[in-house]
Amino acid sequence: VLLISSAVLLLALAAIFATIIARQDSLRDSIREDRLWATYQFDREARTLDNMVDHYVKSPAVPSPDPQEMGKRYDILYSRLTLLDEASFDEKHASTGGTGSEREEAHALTLGMQDFFDGLAQGKTPADSEILRTQEQSARLTQVTGELLNKTNASVSEARTVERDDVMSLQRFSAVIVVAICITIGLL
Repeated sequence: VLLISSAVLLLALAAIFATIIARQDSLRDSIREDRLWATYQFDREARTLDNMVDHYVKSPAVPSPDPQEMGKRYDILYSRLTLLDEASFDEKHASTGGTGSEREEAHALTLGMQDFFDGLAQGKTPADSEILRTQEQSARLTQVTGELLNKTNASVSEARTVERDDVMSLQRFSAVIVVAICITIGLL
């Protein structure tokens, strides 16, 4: 009986070690890092574009940025939005983190500015109302991306904590099994 129980405990220990290794690999190669990085890049580009739009408003102290450069910045922002959309969002964590509404609003705001930047790329001079609307949209976009970045970071941190706790409990359980194996071997 002791020999059979030690063999079963040894197999259980091997299964736990395999699970721990798989969990550590999943922590290391986590998709959530891609999500966090994509969100960070999108926030960074939104802030850069907002700064350029603010400087585009006629100000005697600060020269206006080149419309072509602004168009390029918008294209980069749009590509970051695409990258953000392609980044895998674990639906369990996305729903608990509440990032869905911010992503949708950021998407709508980014696409809402497209006509303004397309007009700039075509050499059109925008009306003051268009400039003002784009300035409001870019300012709101930076607020939304900041909230999105904070919520994504909190969600990733929470997921890491849960996984770390799971691995720690598996390690404690494997230590109990090792002690049980030692006792059965000792009794044998």
